[in-house]
Amino acid sequence: MTGVSCKVSFNKFFSETNRKNLFQLLLLLLAALGFYAAVKNTAPSGNNSLNAKSVEIKNRDDSRVRASLRLLRQKKRRKNYGDPAQYITLNTRMAYKGLTLLPLSGAEQIWLINTDGKLINRWDIDADRARLLPNGHILVLHGSKFAANREPWKTLRRTVAEYDWEGNVVWQHSGDHILHHDTRVLSNGNVIFVSRYLLNGAALGSVTDPLRKEVNLKADALVELNRSGEIVWQWNSWEHFDLNFCGVFSCEKRVAEHKQALNNNDYRLAKKLRDWTHTNTVSEIPPNRWYRQGDKRFKPGNLIVMPRNFWTLYIIDKESGDIVWQYSKGYKDGLGGAHEAYMIPEGLPGAGNILLLDNGSKRRHPKESYILEINPVTKKPVWVYDRGPEFHCPVRGAAIRLPNGNTFVSNDPNGVLFEITPEGEKVWEMKPPSHISRAHKYPYSYCKVCKESSGS
Repeated sequence: MTGVSCKVSFNKFFSETNRKNLFQLLLLLLAALGFYAAVKNTAPSGNNSLNAKSVEIKNRDDSRVRASLRLLRQKKRRKNYGDPAQYITLNTRMAYKGLTLLPLSGAEQIWLINTDGKLINRWDIDADRARLLPNGHILVLHGSKFAANREPWKTLRRTVAEYDWEGNVVWQHSGDHILHHDTRVLSNGNVIFVSRYLLNGAALGSVTDPLRKEVNLKADALVELNRSGEIVWQWNSWEHFDLNFCGVFSCEKRVAEHKQALNNNDYRLAKKLRDWTHTNTVSEIPPNRWYRQGDKRFKPGNLIVMPRNFWTLYIIDKESGDIVWQYSKGYKDGLGGAHEAYMIPEGLPGAGNILLLDNGSKRRHPKESYILEINPVTKKPVWVYDRGPEFHCPVRGAAIRLPNGNTFVSNDPNGVLFEITPEGEKVWEMKPPSHISRAHKYPYSYCKVCKESSGS
């Protein structure tokens, strides 16, 4: 390139417009660096120890963190998708009149809309998991599938945070490990979440397969915090499952698939095969008729947990930590991975039964997904939504029972939300403009602040 052309290109690049854009970019970089420094300085420097007591989680109310987040929100231009109502493709009088919390994965937005699509509120943050609280706040895990590798969400994957109606952080806690898939406020006011650990070295001493000894296995813990940030209960999967156990299908089969993936240079698949448990759901058992009838397995406060890669649903006794119930096969060929399993609370149709979304997989009912409502005592389905290949939600997703008996479904990978009657008739549908992270529908009565803001 000649000197003249270099000068022209240089001057063109540093035109007034580009200088302005460059200045904004530098501000963003400085904000991100400030946030990273704040996190680094306040985060515990653990070594992935498997001792529950050694996992220190500290409160991060550092002003630098808040300032950096605020600056990032101000400077980053998020896409304007327009009126959410335009994405509703079906809305009948049989649809339940409630509020839908809709996290848009990758778009760094969380919408709260009513049944007609009116935007009640919007939070400009990314969420791998978001839950609406009765006070109008939201509880959030960051780092959704399409934003997990972008800052600040990549760093914030180790943080659970509560945001108020205006989007201010009012409570947050962070630690050494990635938090993923699920979090919620328990009936005692504490917060529980799923935390990922890396098992290696001595931790794999009990593994008998020499190939698996060479693999850093990902395992999960359930961690419960009080509002002061103290760990009051922790359940480590590797302390309750034999490391040589891989659920419905043998570890040998998983190792063979791992080797094949490496031979095919399919490192993405190989990485997935190191994911031992892949827990995607933790839910608290509410008061129920089974416990009142004397079945202690369903004691309120016990936890339903879904290690997806085991293809089995479990109930954990909260006091002992023992597994007291499990379900893997009761409809057709059995669970093919599942999400959002929870016991329907009293006052709703189907109370006491367990509702879940069975995604399906290559090994079990490929290209078909089911919504199952299971009697936990008989382990038999009492209601099923099965449309064959017409309904397929291969990963993620959710199914929620509504007060009018309808069921709300979040088909995340296909970008569709819909509501069905007990007879399976679709009465509401929305196709959001971006990817979804497990949307959830709530009654207006759940959130007084939301009701007042909607004018309903």
